[in-house]
Amino acid sequence: MEGFKVKDSVLLNGTLYKSSYGEGKGKRLNNYKAYIVRTIPGRAYPILLGDNYSNQLGWVKTNDIVKN
Repeated sequence: MEGFKVKDSVLLNGTLYKSSYGEGKGKRLNNYKAYIVRTIPGRAYPILLGDNYSNQLGWVKTNDIVKN
């Protein structure tokens, strides 16, 4: 999770999950612009993304995003 923080703008190339534990597999998105809403270090999917700072999309792996 090094280098990522809340409010960072990122591009997602990966799958969204309902929980940071990887439960509830959702949509797969490619080159989707999003923002980091929350982080929980140590979890399987430690980064919560949103398409703004309040509308949550889902949890992702660190290697599925790059800074935008």
